[in-house]
Amino acid sequence: MKKTALISIALIAGLQTAKAEIALPQIIGDGMVLQQNTAARLWGKATPGAMIEATSDWCGSAWTATAGEDGRWILSIATPEGSMTPRTITLTEKMPKGRKSSETVSSVTLKDILIGEVWLCSGQSNMEMPLDGFWDCPVEGSAGEIALSGNLKGVRMATVPKTGA
Repeated sequence: MKKTALISIALIAGLQTAKAEIALPQIIGDGMVLQQNTAARLWGKATPGAMIEATSDWCGSAWTATAGEDGRWILSIATPEGSMTPRTITLTEKMPKGRKSSETVSSVTLKDILIGEVWLCSGQSNMEMPLDGFWDCPVEGSAGEIALSGNLKGVRMATVPKTGA
């Protein structure tokens, strides 16, 4: 009975290890914007000891990192000049040589990435004020700006929720 239980646990653990995939934070994904003409950082988690390879559709080079004992990895990828052309990045997880396999374990393709200017804005009430202003403090000309904002196709925004510290 004990042998059967141990074998079952070992098989389940082996299956879970074989199904390991690259995990990325929410800020890294489809539709993101990367800063132009720089070394943009990408990070996440994978199988401990796995090699992570990043390839892009704008460069023939590959960038690599190795996942640490905790599975965390980070790498920098060179970005081109900005444009409105949607780009892709493929992240591939490979097991290191010397393990059972050096083949690809998992792969993630990030789509619809724009390369351009990335601005991080913070502040107090001025950063949470709606474009048309607060009820007792309207913004002059806001109606026209709101009406024309649909013409700004390349503007993307990520909002980080407020949290107490």
